[in-house]
Amino acid sequence: MNPTRVTWAMIRRYPATTAIFIAVIAIAVALGIGISAQERALRQGSTAAADRFDLLVAAPGNPTEIVFNTVFLRPSAVQLMDPEIVSKALTDPRVEYAAPIGYGDNVQGLQVVGTIAQFVDRLSNGLGDGRMFEAAGEAVVGASVPFKIGDKLVPLHGSSAFADEEDGEDEHEGHHHYELTVVGHMKPTGNPWDRAVVVPIETLWNAHGLPNGHAEGDAKIGPPFDPARVPGLPAIVIKGQTVADMYGLRGEYKTPQSMAFFPAEVLLQIYDLLGNIRQVMSIMASVTQVLAFLAIFAGVVALMKLFETQFAVIRALGASRTYLFLSIWLFASAIVVTGVVLGVALGYAVAAYASNLLQRMSGVALTAAIGPDEVQLAVLGGVAGIVLATVPAALLYRRPVAAYLR
Repeated sequence: MNPTRVTWAMIRRYPATTAIFIAVIAIAVALGIGISAQERALRQGSTAAADRFDLLVAAPGNPTEIVFNTVFLRPSAVQLMDPEIVSKALTDPRVEYAAPIGYGDNVQGLQVVGTIAQFVDRLSNGLGDGRMFEAAGEAVVGASVPFKIGDKLVPLHGSSAFADEEDGEDEHEGHHHYELTVVGHMKPTGNPWDRAVVVPIETLWNAHGLPNGHAEGDAKIGPPFDPARVPGLPAIVIKGQTVADMYGLRGEYKTPQSMAFFPAEVLLQIYDLLGNIRQVMSIMASVTQVLAFLAIFAGVVALMKLFETQFAVIRALGASRTYLFLSIWLFASAIVVTGVVLGVALGYAVAAYASNLLQRMSGVALTAAIGPDEVQLAVLGGVAGIVLATVPAALLYRRPVAAYLR
């Protein structure tokens, strides 16, 4: 006799109840899968976003804040480096380039970021369209910025389109009275610079009435800068000539007047926090799965009571206890396996949706995927569920035929 016939008959007899059992397990599994896949997507996306920011030098403060300001373009009020430190860093012979980073203006809510052409070229690995800026009134825009080459832009003061209203300034007062012409588009970088308007650092220095790094009246942009005419900066991105130079520069600019660090150092601290949160959430998800399995199997036991007469007839016709055990175990296992498979798919869908939402909010490219960790989690959950499925089967296995007829 084939026990799968009895199993299939039970599923057809109570399809809605079976579907609810499967849905409960699927949601419990999806919770764990989604948390794991999303946490890894955040790690990989943020690491890739900071990959080309080799060494950051800034005024003493919070390194995490500098990373968020510079890499993720979430500007906040930070202390500016002393012009002497800036001058020293920009002219250090050990650097391949030292890219000053400045911000404080926006165009329709998009950050206007000042730097040098060499850093833009490294960040974007060349331009996707147009040419690099060659004058203070020109701009290169990120791959996700809707502006076209030749468009004229008028920046506003502040890091968002509402900054001037919040500061009590009217629209006219918010303008810096300078205009930008879009001359090129960057290639996709996978970080928030894809949504930035990038200009020569001299553009922002001129707009804010600061020395522009060159002799007065000189319209030149980019290095070399005049050490005597360099203002303070929120941050500098440095790429050394060699790995040894990078570590030497990091040590040299760790002073009471400045700090230097690799973005990876800050990201590791964030990852540790994310790892702790993930661990707690994973434990909660695992407990949820176990509780879901137990609840389902309790429901299976209750459901089997509705089949007691049928079981008695089957036993009377010569079916063994083992036959009934396998029938009930297959029923519970089918619910578990189906729930786990659907849970993996649902978990991936949730992680993919969350990644897409976070990408739109942050500008960081996030790709959720099912990896070995998620597969292992699903397999362990499925195996545990199949093992636990023996519990309701064993409870009914031990009952004599007479008990079904009472």
